[in-house]
Amino acid sequence: MTQVFQLKNKPHGIDRGKLFLEEGFVCIGWPEIGNLEKADKETIRQKLEKRYDYGGQRLGAYTGVVNMFVNVVQPGDVILVPDGSIVHVGIAGPYRYERDYDHKDIGMCHRRPVEWKATVAKSSLDQKVVDLVKNRGTMTKFSGTYEDTGLESVINEGAHAPFAVIEDTLDVRGGDGLFDSETIDAAKAVLIEALRSDHPERRMQAAFSILKLSKD
Repeated sequence: MTQVFQLKNKPHGIDRGKLFLEEGFVCIGWPEIGNLEKADKETIRQKLEKRYDYGGQRLGAYTGVVNMFVNVVQPGDVILVPDGSIVHVGIAGPYRYERDYDHKDIGMCHRRPVEWKATVAKSSLDQKVVDLVKNRGTMTKFSGTYEDTGLESVINEGAHAPFAVIEDTLDVRGGDGLFDSETIDAAKAVLIEALRSDHPERRMQAAFSILKLSKD
């Protein structure tokens, strides 16, 4: 059964939103606790306690987040990354440990590849999903079912151009459109960043979306 999670784009306190989109991955912080590929929740708790000297509720909360990212999320689950007034929607791959990024100044070693499906205005989503992405926690799981989220149509419609804001959810001309100028500017910025990506396929997708919007 498909699960849905929201994940913030500032692992280890550093904004990685642009990198997430360009390189097709998400990550959490907590470096210097090693490869967690075969770690269960108790092992993760012990590693966090030893390295970061956490205790009490703080230890429990952070153990829950790391365990969720490593063990609860499954390939094929939906990852929502809020970015101001827009939300990036993707499909998660398996947990990976990247030793080269396991450093206290980087904090990007615990990763999952993500296939980005769409970028949408937050206010266009079902209110239950809006409440999920507004959660202040690093990562949280949607308590209902995938069907309750209404995300299937978003993912299917956005699959042809991952950086396109779904048609009819954004009026790029302003005026009496559904979204304000902040939302529009944020969406445009995502497309522009993607257009400058080092990945030819992502540049092509961004170009397709920009040309489509320019004709509306």
